[in-house]
Amino acid sequence: MAVDHDSSTPPDATLEVPPLVGGRLRRFAPVVIAVEVGLVLMLAVLVWHATKGGWFDRAVGERLYAPPGSVPRVSFTLISVLGLPAVAMASAVGIGLAVWRRMRNVLMALFPPAAVILSVILESIVKVLVSRARPDTALLVHVHGRSFPSGHATATTALALTAAVLAYALRVHHRRLVLVAGAAYALAVCLARIALGVHYLTDVVAGAALAGAVVLSAALVLGHLATARRWPHRAPVTRVG
Repeated sequence: MAVDHDSSTPPDATLEVPPLVGGRLRRFAPVVIAVEVGLVLMLAVLVWHATKGGWFDRAVGERLYAPPGSVPRVSFTLISVLGLPAVAMASAVGIGLAVWRRMRNVLMALFPPAAVILSVILESIVKVLVSRARPDTALLVHVHGRSFPSGHATATTALALTAAVLAYALRVHHRRLVLVAGAAYALAVCLARIALGVHYLTDVVAGAALAGAVVLSAALVLGHLATARRWPHRAPVTRVG
């Protein structure tokens, strides 16, 4: 992770840690979190203990469904594997280690894994509480259990958002690319879960909204704690040649 920095900064300097959330987003963060939580709650009420999807969910599912044996299904299956919550959590740990290597700041390094893992934990709790049945097509691939919200959507959205938040907070080179790549990754996984017939549209929307609320909340809390004092910062080693 390449970070813009002042080359004149000595390696052992103590620098201010940049806020994870700044500017307009920081001012409107409570509103954004409230909207995301409200969306999850609204959808949860609509699908509470439902055994079938609504007409809109069914229409979208039928339109996007990739039947077994088709070429698109192979691609969607691979994308779905890459979006497993375990993969997202492991990736978040890797990002955290990279941040630790650059900054030697515990709270900043804990942000990625903490945000993603907490998102997955809350998703599991909501899934048990809402207890929505999966689409009938999920039985064709022997996928059982509850449907709302999507664990894949929650985990990948949380990973994409934490990467984007860190990229902009730390002024990473090509941070726009990080944002676009993360969004494409999460969107592809959400689409794959619908196309495979194991989730409804509202499942992936709720998962993404839940992840957004958790990541933004974690960024505000951990970012505030990390910037509340001056932390030791090790400047990246400048390579010559």
